[in-house]
Amino acid sequence: MVELEKNLIIQRLAHGRAKKYEKMEQKIKKAKKVNQRLACGDITQDGKLSYAQVNQMKTAINDHKNGQFGWRVLQAKFTEILGINIKSHERARRIAAEFNMHH
Repeated sequence: MVELEKNLIIQRLAHGRAKKYEKMEQKIKKAKKVNQRLACGDITQDGKLSYAQVNQMKTAINDHKNGQFGWRVLQAKFTEILGINIKSHERARRIAAEFNMHH
């Protein structure tokens, strides 16, 4: 019984994630159609960064690691690079950690 309940929870979570992804894709398409900047929470627009954005992100993160500036300046740099409002320095920290895991 426990195994069945676990499987049902996993299925619901997977379904929820798929729905969320579909909604995000629709939101991105709509925003691109009207040439609108995406809101906070749409970190990499369509999930892919351009080569230039990747290089800019790497440079900004390395400069931060080298002590050239703090999290709040990194937040401003991410906002400029990604074209979306990164509203907090804590969010910039999470983005940097996630970026380092993938690049």
